[in-house]
Amino acid sequence: MRSPKRAKNNLIVAAIVLGPLIIGVGLFVVAPTALIRYDETHQTDVTCTVTSAEGGVRSSVSRIGAGSSRAQVEIRTDDCGVLLLQEGVTEDNSAEIAARLTPGGHYVFTIGEGSWSARGAFELFGKSPLVYGYAPATQG
Repeated sequence: MRSPKRAKNNLIVAAIVLGPLIIGVGLFVVAPTALIRYDETHQTDVTCTVTSAEGGVRSSVSRIGAGSSRAQVEIRTDDCGVLLLQEGVTEDNSAEIAARLTPGGHYVFTIGEGSWSARGAFELFGKSPLVYGYAPATQG
């Protein structure tokens, strides 16, 4: 028969071992997926001044060879930080799309509300909010 003290110690050890694993899965799997789903249905428009835009392919391949590649346009702005456009971007058209974003030009970017609100945290992890669409801003 196990003593109540030993059962309590086993529970504490299990919490110490499994706790970080559960928190890690939550932070790096569940939270990003939930944020993407939220952003798809909750979007906001922000006006930013483009400093540069560069088309290319981003790779997330790890040391063991797992991962993927995705065409994108990285949009740098002074007032909104770095934004990523992936929707409708291919390896063949990424440079053409980037060339449409004139440095010094003002554009309205549609971005997920959750990602826009968390952009400070994104920077800490080297991530950028996704752009769902854009248009030149009207001067008025």
